[in-house]
Amino acid sequence: MTLFRSITYLRPVALMLLTAVSQLPLHAQQSEECHTNKWEANFLLGLNSDGYDYSISCAWFPIRYAGVRLELGFAGEIEGLQDWGREEDDDKYCIRVKLMPSVELRTPTLINWRSMDATIHAFANPGLSFSPGGAGSKGAEWFNWQLRTGLSLQADNLRFSLGYGISDYQLFSGNARSGHDGTNLPCRKWTHSAFLAVGVTF
Repeated sequence: MTLFRSITYLRPVALMLLTAVSQLPLHAQQSEECHTNKWEANFLLGLNSDGYDYSISCAWFPIRYAGVRLELGFAGEIEGLQDWGREEDDDKYCIRVKLMPSVELRTPTLINWRSMDATIHAFANPGLSFSPGGAGSKGAEWFNWQLRTGLSLQADNLRFSLGYGISDYQLFSGNARSGHDGTNLPCRKWTHSAFLAVGVTF
């Protein structure tokens, strides 16, 4: 049921993205001839409804405006101030590892910042996440969908991104234990996030 529900949620997103790609201007296809940097290594840091997340990823763009990304990261709850720097308390906070394959679509240049020799693009990053449950959880959902959107600034071979994400991923799925009071916290229907990312293209 979880798999079926996730696919159902992604269906309108996929339709929207396919429509957007089909309407890319003709010069987007012509510019593929000078598309030399097809790989990107990326580091992402974000805050979400339940805490924080960070990840590293590698992406491959066979064409300038569309590619695939594989991401490995962690999501967890933020430690209380009283526990900062105390390694013996690290294990009591909920944290989950996540593997996230996705598709990434980018627009042609929206703003050409000539004085900085940089360009600004919009992007959409629909994908899936696979994650074992947190400590103390039972029957946690391990398969979820996610969607990230935002703006990227490309300067030479560096890419800086700022964006927003939404997912049905739940950190405390399966009634996982929280480190703040040692009890279990209710799950949210949606997880919202804001993130910053830095990438290098090559």
